[in-house]
Amino acid sequence: MTNHSSKVTRNEKLADKTVGVWFEKPIGFYFKPGQFVNITLAQDDVKITHCMTIASAPHEPELLVAARLTGSAYKNILEKLKPGDTIDFSKPLGSFTLQKSKLPAVFIAGGIGITPFLSILKDAEENKSARQFVLFYFNKEKSGATFLTELSALQLPNYNFIPVMTDDVAWPGEHGYLTETLLKKHLNIKQDDYYVVGPPRMVKESVELLKKLSVPNEQIKSEEFIGYN
Repeated sequence: MTNHSSKVTRNEKLADKTVGVWFEKPIGFYFKPGQFVNITLAQDDVKITHCMTIASAPHEPELLVAARLTGSAYKNILEKLKPGDTIDFSKPLGSFTLQKSKLPAVFIAGGIGITPFLSILKDAEENKSARQFVLFYFNKEKSGATFLTELSALQLPNYNFIPVMTDDVAWPGEHGYLTETLLKKHLNIKQDDYYVVGPPRMVKESVELLKKLSVPNEQIKSEEFIGYN
């Protein structure tokens, strides 16, 4: 079910095999950082609907979604959207939002799973949040790391950004996957709230690791980006 229609304002390459689509924000459209919308795209009288996380923050004048290009019919339509094209989308949905807490918030993102965290962190910056944020951002290579510049430039007083590449030998920073060693290098593990988003396997293994390290279930929140299509 669609609730809104808007015009596309921009469609740009953000990283390797990744595009961002900006579209007009309807008057009175309010969402919480981390929420998604169901976007319906049409081609040759065929309509396809997928959920997409809003990567922009509530204070920004446009809405932004980002997607990995997989060759699916939906992503092919998305890639070809032009300024002036109309898209239909639902009201904001989902509960993967930042919870009120005195504990530091640790974000663990894989690939395009970065989108809810960009929205949350830009909102925190806008509201001058003093909360401690730690972001682990996993990608195969720097060339495919979406929003790397924006995340590095955030002006938050208690923000630690840790980009990690799994296959980029030239990357000067952290390499590999989420491990106990990596977490202990940057965190006091049991005294944080954890938010995990990415491909199903990555989310599953990350949550299992946190539980193995005795992080309470109530301090772990996760969401899988299924299919990437």
